[in-house]
Amino acid sequence: MDEQKTTYEFGPFHLDPAKHLLLRDGQPIPLTPKAFETLRMLVENSQQVVGKDEMMQAIWPDTSVEEGSLTRNIYLLRKTLGESPNDHRYIVTVPGRGYRFVASVREVPDESTDLEDHSAFHKAVSSAEKQPVQTGDGGPHPILRAEYLTSEIKHHKRGAVFVLATSVLAVVGITFGLYKFAGQHQSTTKLIAPFQTMKITRLTGNGKAIKAAISPDGKYVVYAIDDSEQESLWVRQVATNSTVQIVPPFKGGYFGVTFSPDSNYVYYTINENSSHLGVLYQAPVLGGVPRKLLLNINGPPTFSPDGKRFAFMRWSINPAEKSLMVANADGTEEQKLAVLKLPDYFSTMGPAWSPDGKIIACVAIRFNDGFHSDLVGVRVADGKEQLVKRFFDVGGRVQWLSDGSGLVVPAMEQASEPHQIWQVSYPGGEARRVTNDLNDYGGISLTADSSALVTLQSSRLSHIWVAPNGDANHATQITSGQDEGYSGLSWMPDGKIAYGSMASGNSDIWMMDADGRNQQQLTVNESIDEEPSLTPDGRSVVFVSNRTNGFGIWRMDTDGGNPKQLTISNIKYAGAPQCSPDMQWVVFVSWRSGLPTLWKVPIGGGDAVQLTDKFSLMPAISPDGKLIACFYGDQQNSQKGIAIIPFEGGQPTKLFNIPSAIEFNENGTSIRWMPDGHAVTYINTRNDISNIWRQPLDGSPPRRLTDFRAEEIFNFAWSPDGKQLAYAQGTQTTDVVLISNFK
Repeated sequence: MDEQKTTYEFGPFHLDPAKHLLLRDGQPIPLTPKAFETLRMLVENSQQVVGKDEMMQAIWPDTSVEEGSLTRNIYLLRKTLGESPNDHRYIVTVPGRGYRFVASVREVPDESTDLEDHSAFHKAVSSAEKQPVQTGDGGPHPILRAEYLTSEIKHHKRGAVFVLATSVLAVVGITFGLYKFAGQHQSTTKLIAPFQTMKITRLTGNGKAIKAAISPDGKYVVYAIDDSEQESLWVRQVATNSTVQIVPPFKGGYFGVTFSPDSNYVYYTINENSSHLGVLYQAPVLGGVPRKLLLNINGPPTFSPDGKRFAFMRWSINPAEKSLMVANADGTEEQKLAVLKLPDYFSTMGPAWSPDGKIIACVAIRFNDGFHSDLVGVRVADGKEQLVKRFFDVGGRVQWLSDGSGLVVPAMEQASEPHQIWQVSYPGGEARRVTNDLNDYGGISLTADSSALVTLQSSRLSHIWVAPNGDANHATQITSGQDEGYSGLSWMPDGKIAYGSMASGNSDIWMMDADGRNQQQLTVNESIDEEPSLTPDGRSVVFVSNRTNGFGIWRMDTDGGNPKQLTISNIKYAGAPQCSPDMQWVVFVSWRSGLPTLWKVPIGGGDAVQLTDKFSLMPAISPDGKLIACFYGDQQNSQKGIAIIPFEGGQPTKLFNIPSAIEFNENGTSIRWMPDGHAVTYINTRNDISNIWRQPLDGSPPRRLTDFRAEEIFNFAWSPDGKQLAYAQGTQTTDVVLISNFK
């Protein structure tokens, strides 16, 4: 076909191959050149199966690439076209062959679309692949990211992001999304300006930022840095780029930061005693003696329009509930405005008081009818709650637009996508993307006039290594993808390895030989599939999936066939499955009782049995099947460590205190038994450097097994004979980004 004279229409889309332009309802949609070529090839061969090899040769004619590059393009296109995991209206996968474009396509004359004025946009898109590649990231799935978990374990920057790896340039990606948003919605909001006026500034470059906010007048940005097991607070003057530390490093954690309405003070909430009971401080914006204002506050406060009151979240253990509170600006005269009881809870990432003073917007985490996050408005007058918009997950603080017409929210609409920045109208709840890329955004802070925005952006790189006899000095890297092994790692009896990967553009389970060869994708749907654990006979994989409402425990054959859900509908939020040596049971973590506890379910599925009634995570079953090791704590935080409990459940028979810097990867098992059953091993991370330690069951002191001097370990597993150690290792970064000049 003559590319210069033919364009295509399908649904609300218009594809112009000659101009490398995709439109939706007349507005441009940014795509990288390779993704555009993938779509063009499918559309030009609509209703026909286009083979994977044929597509890879055509799209990357002079480059040797893995199949994962093509599957990532397909994943991006499906998101761009608005497909859902169970509704492929445009692109259908033909197993073992390739892909087919199934929507009705109409050829139209090129002159029907005169869009030469978008040339600047085309040039920007075309330059994307010429820039240095930066990966995007996410955190654990929302069950194991739950704020109940972070109250017991020293919070870490990966806890604020969704599991995702990508190769999209961060700053260019933000700009594309903002331009797309501006083109679609100039008539409904004043937030976004033309593409050419955008200014993107990365304010930090060490990858260790954890919280950030911009002052209402736009002159300052405050952010917290996590470094060397300590956290400090900094203020940057936007105009001069000068930076000053206003709170020195301390061994604690920041729950949130914000500014006073007059921009003269910084308010920050910290966990001084490594508990979930936060303390609110006020400090002059350029430093000075901080003043303690309030106890038992979770997250940052939000101020009323007149600055006389603020609202905040409070977590109560007895009764187990989270409350939206209102108090005077000096911390006096507290009032409980709204309450949610566990397992449902209000997010502590920060409420937002509306410009007219009538509504406080916040996020309610719900566990009915599948996990989801509701953006709600609570009336100040009577505490009545109104649903504004339902998302799958909200990844950070929300903010009102200055005119009160809506909110800006970092959220994901579906489980298989990263957190993007959205605008949600109020009270209508119409949601429109501000960004439209594969990066992950973790929190929003706006100036008073909505002319500038600060957000956190995260990335992760993870590879799998194999070390003979656990000797990391002779380890071999066996994968080269962006995010391999973070969401699970397990050995098969025959020496193969099952692992979680984002190579397909989605969270899937893969299998490979111990040397990294013969990689095979086992799950191919668009749900989240992760945390694989092999049965002792090597015939089945138990894993976590959200194929039905919530996250449940599933089993499948090692070729990916015969999937079966093991947990019934009343166990909707489960993780970290481990199969017993006799293959009769699967032990896992569930939030059914309102806090994470251990349960077990028959390998054939059915009713689950509760094993613990205290805070319990990351179970590991002993080689003889008689004991379970897990991370364990009580609600008063007086006892915590690695517990050994009977397989039948009950109270711990042994409890080993652990260093405060121990890391439990929320997407995998971070405790493993040694094959001889005489000790358990775990990951200990200090200064962003991880090593594996061994704790003997006889109570003797723990001993470090590895001597890494850089990078983190996200997951690890011993081979059944104990002769090989597989581990996922890499780096994680989170930085502050300022987006300005888009009013």
